[in-house]
Amino acid sequence: MTFYTILNITSNQIAGAIAIEALQDMRVNNYTFHGFPSIRVSELHNDIFTVYLSCGKYNEFQVDLTLTKNKAITVAKMFEQNKRVGGDFFNKIQESLIKLEFNSTKS
Repeated sequence: MTFYTILNITSNQIAGAIAIEALQDMRVNNYTFHGFPSIRVSELHNDIFTVYLSCGKYNEFQVDLTLTKNKAITVAKMFEQNKRVGGDFFNKIQESLIKLEFNSTKS
C-alpha cells in the first residue's frame, strides 16, 4: 500500500473503490474468467494514476485504465464512506473488465 500524503489517500482506497464496482459488474454480468481480477494501482505520474486489472493463473492477462488525480481522490473518499461511485466510473471499470475477458479468452 502506498500512502499519498499530499492527497491524503492510499492506493488501497483506490483499489477498493474499483473492486466495489467490479463486484457490482460481477453481480449483473458475471465473468468468463475464473475468480476475481487482481487490481494494482501504479504510482501517481503527471497527475494520472494507471491501474492494472489482471487475471489468469499467473496474472498473464492484463488491461490498464487511467484515473486523474482528482478522480482518484473522489473514489478513494467514497470508498472510505462505504459508498459506490457508480455512473461513468462504473462504466469505465466495466469496459476494462470486458477487455480483460476478451484478452483471457483469446488464448
